Amino acid sequence: MKCLKNQKYPFAQALLDELEARFSASQHIIFAARNDTRMIEFTPKGGEPIKLAVKSFRVPHLLNRFVYRFIRASKAKRSYLHSVKIGDLTPEAVACCEQFKNGLLGKSYYICHYFDFDFEIKEVLTDADYQNRDDILRQFADFTYQLHEKGIYHKDYSSKNILVKCSDSDYEFKIVDVNRMNFGELNIAKRMQNFSRLALDDATMTIIIQRYAEILGVEHSPLLEQAMAARDTFRSRRKRLRKIRGKD
Repeated sequence: MKCLKNQKYPFAQALLDELEARFSASQHIIFAARNDTRMIEFTPKGGEPIKLAVKSFRVPHLLNRFVYRFIRASKAKRSYLHSVKIGDLTPEAVACCEQFKNGLLGKSYYICHYFDFDFEIKEVLTDADYQNRDDILRQFADFTYQLHEKGIYHKDYSSKNILVKCSDSDYEFKIVDVNRMNFGELNIAKRMQNFSRLALDDATMTIIIQRYAEILGVEHSPLLEQAMAARDTFRSRRKRLRKIRGKD
């Protein structure tokens, strides 16, 4: 097994030696879809128990097994490297591991600190009566602006990939599923495009973009127009693809 380890955590190798057994034994499933994410507890020698999130990536199809071995980094490795770049806006990376069989990628894992979140942003975006909704949306705009100012563009910035933890009247946000990212300076058009996957209705989009524009110190109407156009383009494209695939 080939691994990258955060040197901040000397216990990482001991954890990796037991990783597959601990992952299989864990009953705390965080997300279960194409790839499974589970929470495990690990106690370093002489230390306190640590909660970790482990994402197990399914074995890719044959072509991608070759691609991820010889052409580009695997999803697990990209998750680790991107998390290191992103810093404290995502749960801290601990390690990633790749298994190879006959020279091609098999199973792979990404390990980070477990973020004990209270809800996904999706709950707020889809419920107009959610408690403290406007405050959360405005703080979400602040968080998104912070990402953009740091040159972080999450290519799947969707409601399931943004976790929120309550702290008195403040909210802490983290992005997850970070294997698909771009890094670099972002113009206004690109920033507004980043809201397109959030499935926002007009009223919700307006609250968020008004706050974003307020931080920038600009009039919100042009930004709102760009964000809504990007959202509508994404919706139309997704609808066409679903029709082509026979899902509608």
